[in-house]
Amino acid sequence: RCDSFCPYSENCNHESNMCYTLKTSGRRIVEIEDNVHYKSIDDMRDELCEKIKKSLILPGIRVIKAPAGAGKTYACLQAVKQSDKQCIMALPNARLMKEIEYKAKKMGVSCISYPVVEELLDKLPDGLSEEIRNAYTIGDETAVNFILRDSQNPYAMSYLNQISTAHKFRGQLVLTTHARLLNLKEDYLSTKYVIIDEDILPMIMQTKSVSRNEVMRLIYSLQNSEDYIDGRLINKLKSIVNVNQYEFISALSDDFISYNKSVLKNHTECCKSNLFQSLSAECFYHDSERDDILFIYEKKLPECNCIILSATADKEIYSKVFNDRLSEFYDMGYLKYKGDLIIHADHTYSHDCFNQ
Repeated sequence: RCDSFCPYSENCNHESNMCYTLKTSGRRIVEIEDNVHYKSIDDMRDELCEKIKKSLILPGIRVIKAPAGAGKTYACLQAVKQSDKQCIMALPNARLMKEIEYKAKKMGVSCISYPVVEELLDKLPDGLSEEIRNAYTIGDETAVNFILRDSQNPYAMSYLNQISTAHKFRGQLVLTTHARLLNLKEDYLSTKYVIIDEDILPMIMQTKSVSRNEVMRLIYSLQNSEDYIDGRLINKLKSIVNVNQYEFISALSDDFISYNKSVLKNHTECCKSNLFQSLSAECFYHDSERDDILFIYEKKLPECNCIILSATADKEIYSKVFNDRLSEFYDMGYLKYKGDLIIHADHTYSHDCFNQ
């Protein structure tokens, strides 16, 4: 948006966003770099195929930044087809998983997809569905399978059987979501080549919020409890309540939070909030005029050797997030597109938009 992003908004007769400003003013996008080398689609696709095949067998996290239209999907499936080990590919959502599965089978790649919990929730009774959503809300993903198994619901049992089948699959390619990849065991991933399609940082670094009033009520309840309450828990909660603008607060360990989870549940309805996740967070922000306290909930990418393919990856950010785990960041450069680029601001014109 012009008023929240563009540094020239005060000096320009702008519309609501930059695309509309260009559209209504009749202006054109002007190329300000005259020394950019553009690669043809064929050259970039050949280079990308070779880069992926070579990168698969190397250690650490390797990021390949390639523009839209460079043929990332085709290059990945070609590498999978020629791989000496099973590959697991993580995608942002179920729609892309189905798209890749169709393309893989068309290319003769044997593959299977992990089921997606969002599709299961629509089939479950409201009470069971809510219980599972609450478990995800508080970051207790490990409890979900126990809840489903105990329910003995036929849809739930079918979902668990699909997970087991995918886990035992011995074909060339296993498809999953970014979210599930972050919960897979490291010993399982160690036997595979891991490919992450699209930027996974939005799943790793999530912005969440917790109610300041809720935290204050919890502090009061814990301080007046006859139960033994670890002082570190009270101190963390008090630090969260007193956040002013941006602050850094040391995180409590996952083991500590798990040990105190039953105590917390006895003193609040936090099983329906992000409170547990705020205890493991470090970066906070609070505006004094608002009740919500914002924080970054960081999930860990399991230890594995993997390729991340993205058109939007930023080298500086990836270097800070993964530190020594990032062994290479390779930018494929600019792609010479065919035809004219016409800006339309009325729709997103994403794959999903076109399909609809």
